[in-house]
Amino acid sequence: MPVSRPMNYAHLISSNINDGSSVGMTWLPEMPLELFRSIYSGQATPEEFPEGQALLIRKLAKGKVPEVIGMSTGPFVLAPILREFLETHEPGVHRFFPVRILTEKPENGTTEHGLHWLLLPPPPVDCLDFEGTVFIDDLRG
Repeated sequence: MPVSRPMNYAHLISSNINDGSSVGMTWLPEMPLELFRSIYSGQATPEEFPEGQALLIRKLAKGKVPEVIGMSTGPFVLAPILREFLETHEPGVHRFFPVRILTEKPENGTTEHGLHWLLLPPPPVDCLDFEGTVFIDDLRG
């Protein structure tokens, strides 16, 4: 596991189902459940991730590949510009795996849309500050 560096900013990366950019997606080749769990938990290693992994996008509502692709809780596949943003503001903090983006039907004359980046979630923090946490109705744990 790489040594993590402190994050300088809080960023919320999420999908948005209200802006009409929702897409259907399929991993090619199909991703084994064990690998998906490893990615979702932030524990996946580059050795586990298949070289040439692709994500097939269907039903592009806005006629373009979204900058953020993923389920509502992640993991998220980011456009190169978003990876560049994160790396500029927090160099060495985040881990990414390359993913080829394909579309079912040609968009802008092609079905191949280059590399995007699967953003691995940070490892879970194994703690809870009971004294400093305010629970529902201000009840403390």
